[in-house]
Amino acid sequence: MSAIYGVISTGDIDVTVPLETLFTTYQTRYSSDRTRCTVEHGVGLGALEQWIRRSDQSVALPYRTGDIHLVVDAMLDYREALAQQVGYELTDTTSDCELIAAAYLKWGADCVEHLHGPFAFALYDAPQQKLILVRDRLGERSLCYGQTATMFAFSTTAKPLGKLLNCLHDETFFEAYALSPFLPAGATPYATPWQGVTHLGPGQRLTFQKGQVDIETYWTYETQEKLVLADEQDYYDLFEKTLEAATRECLALEGEVGLMLSGGLDSTTVAAFAEPILKQRKQTLHGYTHVPLIGYEDDERLLGNERPLVEDVLNQYDSIDQTWVENRSKNSYNTIDEWLDIVEMPYGFFINAPWLLEIHQLAQEKGIKVILNGKHGNSTVSHGSLASYQYELLQQKHWRRFKKEAVSLKQGHWAPIVVGKSLLRTLMFPPLQENRLARFYNKQAKRAFRPERLQGADYLFDQLPLRSTTDKLEFIYRSPDPHERGVISTLCSLHFNCIIRDPTSDSKLIDLCAQFPIELFSSNGVSKKIVRTIMKNRLPESILNPKRAKGRQSADWSLRLANEKQTIVEEAQACQTSFLLDMYQPDYFEAKAVETTLTDLWATKLLLRAFALKRFKGGEDDETRMVSTSTRGT
Repeated sequence: MSAIYGVISTGDIDVTVPLETLFTTYQTRYSSDRTRCTVEHGVGLGALEQWIRRSDQSVALPYRTGDIHLVVDAMLDYREALAQQVGYELTDTTSDCELIAAAYLKWGADCVEHLHGPFAFALYDAPQQKLILVRDRLGERSLCYGQTATMFAFSTTAKPLGKLLNCLHDETFFEAYALSPFLPAGATPYATPWQGVTHLGPGQRLTFQKGQVDIETYWTYETQEKLVLADEQDYYDLFEKTLEAATRECLALEGEVGLMLSGGLDSTTVAAFAEPILKQRKQTLHGYTHVPLIGYEDDERLLGNERPLVEDVLNQYDSIDQTWVENRSKNSYNTIDEWLDIVEMPYGFFINAPWLLEIHQLAQEKGIKVILNGKHGNSTVSHGSLASYQYELLQQKHWRRFKKEAVSLKQGHWAPIVVGKSLLRTLMFPPLQENRLARFYNKQAKRAFRPERLQGADYLFDQLPLRSTTDKLEFIYRSPDPHERGVISTLCSLHFNCIIRDPTSDSKLIDLCAQFPIELFSSNGVSKKIVRTIMKNRLPESILNPKRAKGRQSADWSLRLANEKQTIVEEAQACQTSFLLDMYQPDYFEAKAVETTLTDLWATKLLLRAFALKRFKGGEDDETRMVSTSTRGT
């Protein structure tokens, strides 16, 4: 795992100076196990290394083999299979950069199609005078680039490039951030807070040659030809085998391993696969579970305190070293400055921010190098609602299967009534729910923002199909979520010197889901069918029970903010004299309005975005703002 960076001269400049600037920025910012730069042929490459696996130590970055120069930020999966494919003798000390170099020598730029796991790398092919930048399929590791008349530069994170290239703030980025989930005209999906600095997108490959930038997408999620096996159980056996292999790959290290453990199906499934593997190695799985403050009470529908469910898992998997994370002093408001320092840009995960910070800090104290989670599980392990399945049956005009599904739980002479009601509910409920969401967000946005800011803005949720199983899966991979999650994860890993790994986001598991018949996700009255089937003997009934209350992490968010109300109102008053009034309604930051805002979760997050934006931009003066705004369209 590394922070990588580099500079290519496109004019008459010595790249040593800008390369040294990037080197100093990263060396000052993060701890490292090794740092190094090289300059050759007007190309400077550098890396700040943080070792996760023993093999990371064996080869210093930048790496050179023949005329190929390489810097890598990676934790490759399925290394043995890759080594066999490229004819490379794999040993305990073989590094990921050696394997990537061997893959490039065999397949050229198409080598990325054979790589699995989180990775980003930059490869300079000296004979062709060509630089290639690559980001993995889901964008789990970030990579940015920018260009001036005299140089092309790249780095793992955006801020160092913004400083190096003397970039102004990008007001369109800030506007898109503040207005979320609305997107103003001119906003781009992989923008950064600095004009001229852009993230490479998930599954993208950039080629820089003869002063020209060419970007292509080498991977997108596609529903594939359906896999046909002899028996339904064969699908579950294959899925279980693939998930176990994915978990083993995430655990391919020698150090300590942590797990963000909730009472949900995803993280408990990861725990159930990871604990036996580590136990066999005589290693400990360190579990971290957020628990609400004393005084919080659950309601019947949403379970905010998942401790009893986690305790059921701990009773079944006794070698998990459990930590209950109450983090009494932290809340969504008083952690803003610390998170802005870590992620170097305005962020949006305020409600989960307190326990995410605490878990990373506790894990760092124990020297944990990998923290597992099941964040992507809704797209693989626990995907599939009955309503989505029924909608897809209607979409594909499978009338008989729809009828069978509708009456699967109710037989007899009531069947026609049941089918009729199911048909109406399936056809009418999703559009009604979509309209309800649209009305809610529009109402909140009109209350917060000046009308001119909303003109021409696109409502992102208009693109969200709350309907068929296939549509939902395809939307997940088109949405900005994977990219944003990868950027935040990369910045956290550099700051805390550990990496987030998620077995449920394994590329082979994703491909397998794309090949599975939709009935495996939900059918015969069973939602999230895959996980309930394969985990029947691996997880307690309390976790698998489809009728239990739905878990809700950070449900005590308002309780945590109770003592901050006056401070929040005071900061809001300070916003009334800031540049924010160019964007927000004149009365938005008044005390009475703020007190009303703090009674609603989404409205509170919107207000916290305004605070994060104000603090991030700091004391930016009007002249700088004017210049930055005037160049937005250039």
